[in-house]
Amino acid sequence: MCVLRASGYNFKVDSFMAKSHLKTGEVFHRGEPLFARNPNGRKNKLSGLTIYISDAEWSNLPAQVMDAVRFLKRNQKELLRLGQFPGVKKFCLDFPIDLRIGQKDTKSGQMVAAQYDSFPAALVRFAGAVNLELEFSIYANGPGKWWQRLRSPVGPFKKKKKLKAQ
Repeated sequence: MCVLRASGYNFKVDSFMAKSHLKTGEVFHRGEPLFARNPNGRKNKLSGLTIYISDAEWSNLPAQVMDAVRFLKRNQKELLRLGQFPGVKKFCLDFPIDLRIGQKDTKSGQMVAAQYDSFPAALVRFAGAVNLELEFSIYANGPGKWWQRLRSPVGPFKKKKKLKAQ
């Protein structure tokens, strides 16, 4: 589920969106509650937006990349405007992927000792053309659930439901 994020302390996200055709998944404003269920809790330190680029599974990086390249090609002009919009300090594409270390490889059946993932040149080229950073978010997951012991009592990570990609 690849997402694009743009944020900044002085980013006037509503001003940007008023003239944009991009469809946001989330919009947040500095000073508003971080979590709607806790209006008196922590507040957002930044203003920004999130755009859902791909609904491909975390285990399917090639599909996430393909969706991202298609999105970047279609929206290059508008993404350049977003990245240069006053107040935007963080502008990135985030690719969530599963941690495979310590699990059996689906092809070889061997335990994975090291994980290597990379971005293809086409994605790097299109992202670079609009000054967009690329990042991986690696999440512990899988049948062993050893990672649950490292989490707080709140519970394990849950994948969000599939969203319709733009």
